[in-house]
This record gives sequence, C-alpha cells and structure tokens, in this order.
Amino acid sequence: MADTQIYYLFKRVALRFSIFIGLLLLFLFSCTSQKENKLLLHADSLMAEHPDSALIFLESIPFPQKLSRADRALYALLLTQARYKNYITLDDDSLIKVAVDYYGKKKSLRAAQAHYYWGAAYRDMGNVPFAVEEYLKAIELMPEKDDFLAMIYDNLAECYLEEDLYDVAMEAYKKAYQILHKDKEHAYYPLRGMAHVFLVQNQLDSALCYFQKAYDCVLVTQDSSQLPILYNDFAIVYKQKKEYVRANEYISKVISMLKSDELDKVYRHKGEIMFADRATIIIKSGKGGDGHVSFRREKYVPDGGPDGGDGGKGGDVVFVVDEGLNTLTDYRHRRKFAAQPGEEGGKRNCHGKNGEDLILKVPEGTVIKDAESGKVIADMSGENRRQVILRGGRGGLGNQHYATSTMQAPKYAQPGGDSIEIEVKLELKVIADVGLVGFPNVGKSTLLSRVTNAQPKIANYHFTTLQPNLGVVDLDGAKGFVIADIPGLIEGASEGVGLGLEFLRHIERTKVMIHMVDAAGTEGRDPVADIIAINKELEAYDPALLKKPQVIAANKMDAVYGDENEIIQKLKDTFEKDGIRVFPISAVSGKGLKELLYCVSELLDQCSKEPVVYETEFDPALRFFKDEPYTITVADDGAFVVEGPKIEKMLGYTNMDSEKGFLFFQKFMKEQGILKDLEAQGIEDGDTVRMYGFEFDYYK
Repeated sequence: MADTQIYYLFKRVALRFSIFIGLLLLFLFSCTSQKENKLLLHADSLMAEHPDSALIFLESIPFPQKLSRADRALYALLLTQARYKNYITLDDDSLIKVAVDYYGKKKSLRAAQAHYYWGAAYRDMGNVPFAVEEYLKAIELMPEKDDFLAMIYDNLAECYLEEDLYDVAMEAYKKAYQILHKDKEHAYYPLRGMAHVFLVQNQLDSALCYFQKAYDCVLVTQDSSQLPILYNDFAIVYKQKKEYVRANEYISKVISMLKSDELDKVYRHKGEIMFADRATIIIKSGKGGDGHVSFRREKYVPDGGPDGGDGGKGGDVVFVVDEGLNTLTDYRHRRKFAAQPGEEGGKRNCHGKNGEDLILKVPEGTVIKDAESGKVIADMSGENRRQVILRGGRGGLGNQHYATSTMQAPKYAQPGGDSIEIEVKLELKVIADVGLVGFPNVGKSTLLSRVTNAQPKIANYHFTTLQPNLGVVDLDGAKGFVIADIPGLIEGASEGVGLGLEFLRHIERTKVMIHMVDAAGTEGRDPVADIIAINKELEAYDPALLKKPQVIAANKMDAVYGDENEIIQKLKDTFEKDGIRVFPISAVSGKGLKELLYCVSELLDQCSKEPVVYETEFDPALRFFKDEPYTITVADDGAFVVEGPKIEKMLGYTNMDSEKGFLFFQKFMKEQGILKDLEAQGIEDGDTVRMYGFEFDYYK
C-alpha cells in the first residue's frame, strides 16, 4: 500500500513539474507565436482520454491574459471544454465568448466548437432557446460530417425534447445516427434518444424497439456501464405497458448490478416504477388573444369607423378526477402541459376564438402543490372533482371600444392578458380509513388478502409490496371500511431510506392505524422494538400521525415456539397503558382476526366522519400580481373605489360567483395590504367597496 501511495505521489509531482516547465516555455514564447501554441495543442490532445489532466494543465497557466489573441481564444475554448467534460457547471459565458468573438462565423472546427460550448453554457444556465440557437450555428460552421457534428445533433435533440418538440427532436437524433450508424460505441446515444422520443409520446412498441437497438450496440461494445441505464429504460416501458412482472424483472437486474450503498435509491425508484405516486410538471394557461385594429371599408363610406374585434380568452388549466386512474404514470415522462391561447380578434367586429381548456386527469386523492413553496393549491378529494388551477388570460378589446367623440379613428387595441406558468408537484395520497403498517415480511399482504377482496402479491422477501393495496372489509352488524396495505417501512424511512419515504404520505389520510408485527420473531426481530421504531419514523415524518388511534396486530402466533402468553403480555405491558390495544392473530389461519376488525370498526365510529382533505394554502395567480400598483379613492356616493392592474388581473382570474373564489380574493386583498390601506383611509363596517364592476360590503 505504501509503495502504491509513493508511486502516485511521484507521478503527481512529475506531472506538476512537467506542467511548470511547459508553462514557463509557453509564457516565454507566447508573445511571439503566430500559430496555435504547441502546449495548448498538447492540452487539446489530452482532452478526449484524460480531460482531468487537461483541466489541471490549463488552470495552471499563469497570466493567460498575456497570451497572444489567438492563444487566448484557444485557451478560452479548451478551458471551457475541459470544465464541460469534467461535469463542472458552466454558469458564466464570458470565457467562451472570447473564443466565439475570435473565431467568428467562418466555417472551421474551432468556430463550431466555440458556438457549441457557448450553447452548452446557455443550457447550464437554463436558457434552452439560446442554447438551441448556438447549436444550430455550430452545425452551420462544421466543415465536415464527423463525430463532433453528431454530438451537436444529439445535444440539440435533447433540447428539443425538453421543449416537447418531438418531431424536430426525432429528426436531430436521426441525423446524429446517420453519422454514427457504423460506430456501435457511439450510435447507442442517438438510438436511446429516439427511444425516449417515442416513450414520451406513449408509442411504447417503437420505444421498446429502439431501446433494444441501443442494447444490441452495448452487447457489441461490451460496455457494461450502460446496462443498468438500459435495464431501467426497459422497466419504464414495461410499466407503461402494464406488464408489471417484466418491469420488476428489469429493475431486479439493475439491483443485482449495483453496490450496496446505491441500493436505497434503486429500491425507491423501484417503488416509483411500480407505483407512480409523485410527479413534478410545468403547467401553463393560454394567453388571451390580442384585440384587433381595423376600420370599415364600405362602398360610398370613405371614412368608416373602427371595427376591430376582441381577442379570444386563453384556455384554463383544469384538473379533473378520473375514477379509472390509480397512479400518476401519465405525468412521469412528460414535463410540460399548456392550454391553448386565444385567437386574435378580426375585422368587422369578429371575436377571436377562445382557446381550449387543458384538462388534466388525475386519480382521486391527488394533492397539487406549488413546487416553489410546497403549499397546497388543491386537493382532488371528496367533493372536489374538478378545479381550475390556472385561468387563461382575458381577450384584449378591439379598437372599436376606444372610439370617442374626439378620437373617432383609434389605432390602438388592447393586448390579450398574459398566460400564467407555474411548476407544480402532484402527490397521490391514497384514500383509506385504515392504514396497515409494519416492517417488511410481517404478513400485511396476507392479512389484506384474507379479510378483503384484494389480491396483493405475496412472497417471502423484502419489498414484495411495491404499491399501496386497497381492500374493503365487510362486517356483520358493523360498518365496513377501506384498508390500505402500506409497503413495508424500515428504520430511517422518514429520511429516505428504503421505500419508506415513498409511501409514508399514504398514511396521512387514514383515520386508524394497525401496527402489524411478527410476534414469532421468525426473522430474529423484537416485536416491541419494531413498534417503537415504526412510531419513531411516523413521528419524524409528521408528529400528527401519532395522534391517530392505533391497534397492534401480533401476527404469526401459530409459529410461536414457547410461551405465547409471555410475548403478548410484554406487548400489552408496553403499549396498552397508552391506550393501544394488542390482538394476537394469525393471518394464515384467521385466528383473532374477527376481534381485531371489530375493534377497528369501533375506533372508526369514534373518529370524525369528514374525509381528510387538505385545505388550499396558495393561489398561483397571487405570485404574478404582487408588485403591481393600485389606488384607493372615495367616490361621491361614499363608496371606496380600488383600482389598479393587479386588481383588474386578479378579478379576471377569480370566479367571484363562488364562495371559494371570493375567499381567495379576500385573502389576496389581505396579503397585498389592500385591506390595511382601506382601514387607514377610514373605511368602516358596512361601507361599500367597488372594484371594476364588483361591489361588496366591508366587514372586519
């Protein structure tokens, strides 16, 4: 070990010394060099196989500003390239712009590289349209078709895919593949890209075909590093095809190829594959159509009046509960959803067509949250089956509305209202009366299959259950209830260990919890310690969960060796003093199940009958109107008139005819300080507030 360390130390010192000597020579001769510096070219030669060494070399150059103009440009290009290849985020484009300005727009590899890495910088900074523009310039400047051109097309295609431009993305991937089709090592990338284009469009057979072609390339090159990635791709496709067994097979292959410290992430992803209960998407309402400017042109009427029509209203973004859905799979592979914009008004007072609403179907129990703040926008549960989340912009007024006695030919029309774009998180929280929790392999699925009509997969290994299973319990002489088998929790679940974090959210809506433990200790576990550990995880996730009524199902009593009464008594002594009853049961034989279920039914009778529905905490429209001015004046009739762009826009996005809409508007006025300003101007209870045609009485 010591010899190895000495060797690598000597190697590093030698490398640093050679760099120092080389850089010294570079500094001495750079001012007189007219051609590309040989030492910079040496750094360029290291780039493909040893980008880390190239980066060390380039960052060690003293006083790069003293290089000749040509060498400064090459230095800027190579240093940007080295950082890119070492996965360092390009959060500033000032360096690469030196190269772009020098190499200009004459066809050459250097010019193409400069524009490509400028595009890469834009992409890292989140400006995809500008990145696309630079990638296209790089393609124009390429002197020949080679691997670098294929890489540009591949990255260009990724940008198009991010923007949901599927057709042009596919064309770019095809162009990359045409260049690389004989090179199996690199042809893999555009083939996998094409597969993803098909996947996001739900063309699953085509996606499977191209993933297979990419897989064939990997088999030829024997690049095993790509296999886990492809196996994951296959799992996603088969999940979409509802072939869960095949999906599980491929995820299991991924698990078998990874190190132990990587398995938690894979287990978590396995749960996501099998049961998509989360998604993050971007939604955008439609922009309102602009009003039109036009004038009548009639025979014998030389100076016709204005006849510009109004623009159409932009489409709303509407979430609707679909009883046939039980996962959020449709939102896992597509990121952006936009409603249709309204059409511009036309001549002869023609009203522009309203944009179509965007209808997004989700399963019951889906909670929509603002991604930035984490606040609840809507809970699609209970009576809430349809809700407008983003309202489209209003249509602009045509110039006909602006004619006056002094201005009979107005050349102005109102622009349409802006659209609203927001990132939201979708979380599916199953709706069940009772949550069945416990460590893996304690018999939860067996219990569910015995007391309900559910048919969960049962096997003797951890994480058999990869999705919450629901079943209905029917009882003679008592109210039945819905029970959910929550996948096995483990210690650290609240911190993201195992699958626990993925499913803890499903306990939130339940009213009663059944803790199931292996009383026989068949896996060497202590049932008392298991209950304490699970409660600890529940408390860490949400302390309110421990306030729910609990019972303990001490399972596998038929497998107990020794005095079973001793085990049960220990559980009772520990937990019944806290009001948690203990029931010895056998899910296999059915022993003790009747007593357990009737006790749960009694606990449910004592709970609130109202379903657990999350209150709205955030209105997306508020974020876009907070900084706009407003005025408060007192009219002749004593009414307080509030006007301003933010007021007008908010009214346009709010349904004042509904109680919920009015409460939202009231909250908006409070948060914006409008109510406080009204009070400062002397408003009193019963006074009238007037806003753009809306009137209401003020009461504190």
